[in-house]
Amino acid sequence: MARKSSYNAHWLARIVVVLIVGVALLVSVLFFEKQINTALGLERIEESTYEGATSDSVISGSVGEDLVVHFIDVGQGDACIIQFPDYKTMLIDGANNGYGDVINNYIEENIKDKNGDTITYFDYAMLTHSDSDHCASMDEVLNEYPAKTFYRPNVLASRSGYTDPSKNDLIGNYTSKDTVAYKNAIEAGCKGAEQVIINDVDMSAITGTSSSGDEYSLSFYGPNSDSYKDWNNYSPIMILEYQDVRMALTGDCEKEGEEEFVNLVNKGTGKFAQFTSTYHVDVIKAGHHGSRTSTGTNFINAITTESEIQNTLLIVSCGFDNSYGHPHDELLSRVKEVGIVDDNILRTDTNGTIVLSVKADGTLMHGANPIVKTPKKLVDWRYIAITSFVAIAMVVLIQPAVKKAKKQVKRATRRR
Repeated sequence: MARKSSYNAHWLARIVVVLIVGVALLVSVLFFEKQINTALGLERIEESTYEGATSDSVISGSVGEDLVVHFIDVGQGDACIIQFPDYKTMLIDGANNGYGDVINNYIEENIKDKNGDTITYFDYAMLTHSDSDHCASMDEVLNEYPAKTFYRPNVLASRSGYTDPSKNDLIGNYTSKDTVAYKNAIEAGCKGAEQVIINDVDMSAITGTSSSGDEYSLSFYGPNSDSYKDWNNYSPIMILEYQDVRMALTGDCEKEGEEEFVNLVNKGTGKFAQFTSTYHVDVIKAGHHGSRTSTGTNFINAITTESEIQNTLLIVSCGFDNSYGHPHDELLSRVKEVGIVDDNILRTDTNGTIVLSVKADGTLMHGANPIVKTPKKLVDWRYIAITSFVAIAMVVLIQPAVKKAKKQVKRATRRR
């Protein structure tokens, strides 16, 4: 009996070992697969040539007659600069921590005034919402290039010991956020501004004319509520228009903000009456870095037409191999189902900084870095983990069982 008890304990120990190994491998797959793939060199980066125009060829020429929009590669975040056709400039968002120098260096090299010198200030700057991937480096940029007019969310900067300078301008039932990143962005934006405006659907459009007298506009169609549970929905929905070319800029606006917009389009009153069955934009900046919860079908249908959708560009601002999986496969499948073609999807994670230019004759040019980076997995850690688990289970459990069965067969044979 003692030998049988010892034998059962021996097998119990084997089963426990296999379970522990299995749980450890499962945890590594669910939570650490990306890091393990990188550490073990299980994926590599392949480079190919982007066959569109390069950034240099797009931004060259007369900015005094062109509208130029720069979606700067700032990893998993957003930073956009608009050069209007009258040399006025606008910054939209300021990326995550660590990108202040990236944006400032880009400005120094590429954003010039009418004399060809680097700008010394922005005419406008907008913080779409309070998340750090849009505001954490904004203070560094605005301290170097202050904005005359600062657009900000209807969210109180409530960091302990800090008094929000435009608190009295906040609208209705506003909420508050106490992060250092948000406080620093609000402080820098308000400090240098001649005018501070709270983001709201009723804001007046930014308008002007090019050096040749052609009009441009940046119009606001959201946010349509004073407060939201999700910070992303504070992001304004904006339409930038010049020479009959239109771009939809949406920050991180999610499903709730898009549904408010679509409902107002369906009612067709006021400024929303222009979104008729023939209205279409030429460019859509995907909401929330290409998240599955943004850039929904109803929203796309409200700003495009079936006949023009195949010519529409989709811009995605996201970080290379980011941990969120942006852009999500659901989003990419959805936009393709409604008609946006693969060649018209441009992403900062693979194309780097993306530059759009609307020429004086209405031609829309787009370009990106000449080198396209594509991740290619040699093998996923999950397959190694599964194979390892099976091998360990066979060694620890199956092999001893087989060995024991063989011994029993030999004993039975001898008895005969």
